[in-house]
Amino acid sequence: MPTFEWEVVFGREFARLDRSSQADFLLAVAQFVEDLAAGRSPRPGLRVKGTRACSR
Repeated sequence: MPTFEWEVVFGREFARLDRSSQADFLLAVAQFVEDLAAGRSPRPGLRVKGTRACSR
């Protein structure tokens, strides 16, 4: 099973979200993982544009 670590900055930003936004985010993550586990592309509402790493 894959593992992950939350970055400190991500944890702080996530904590700043209201509970409704946190729940929306966690639902989107669950749906994204479900799609990938089933071998599908992410559903249209979950597709994201490319990102780049932030400099520290």
